[in-house]
Amino acid sequence: MPLTIVRPGAVQAAPGGVKELLFSQGDNAAGDVSLEDLAEVCVRALGAPPGEMGAGGLLEFEVVNGGGGGGGGGGGKLESDWEGLFGGLSNI
Repeated sequence: MPLTIVRPGAVQAAPGGVKELLFSQGDNAAGDVSLEDLAEVCVRALGAPPGEMGAGGLLEFEVVNGGGGGGGGGGGKLESDWEGLFGGLSNI
């Protein structure tokens, strides 16, 4: 049975879609993530089941917000390359 475990950084009650999302594996993510962004990641993870990503059957990863929203114009945007984010992860 395929299983996906999403391990968020410190969850903050902040607006989503402002900073980029960073996915990592290996218990090395540090930082925080907005509740709205975390909810979006969880919903998107439903469309990227680990069974389609390999034979491991377990997908486990950390998610935090990146620095984004620095000094550039136009503000930050939520990462829209979901295939790229999930594609960089490995099954356990």
